Amino acid sequence: MPINRPTESELIEAVVEFLQGEVLPQLNEPGLAYKAKVALNSLNIAARQSLQGDFLAQFESVLLGRYLNAEGSAEELNALLIDKIREGEVDSSDAVLLDVLTTLSLNKLAIDNPRYSTFKKYRPE
Repeated sequence: MPINRPTESELIEAVVEFLQGEVLPQLNEPGLAYKAKVALNSLNIAARQSLQGDFLAQFESVLLGRYLNAEGSAEELNALLIDKIREGEVDSSDAVLLDVLTTLSLNKLAIDNPRYSTFKKYRPE
């Protein structure tokens, strides 16, 4: 948690606004403009990750932990789930598992690309 402002997400937002508002409109070379848009998209993902990432990782740990009846980080529980599916201990077509994975996928889309049409379908604004 930052002690002072601007926060990490505020800094990223300021750079995005500068690049989008002042730099990108000045770029006439298509290849460079494309790379600038990719960079802007990356910064926007980083900003959303900064704001939501810790909460969503904890949520993922809780949700997977409840499903698997286990404790651990999101990374550890995902590895455990993969092992259980491979070993046949968990049916990959289980409706509860599919609900868990759908929820987690939508959370990841909220960070990666909240404008994605499927995300909007399941989580309208």
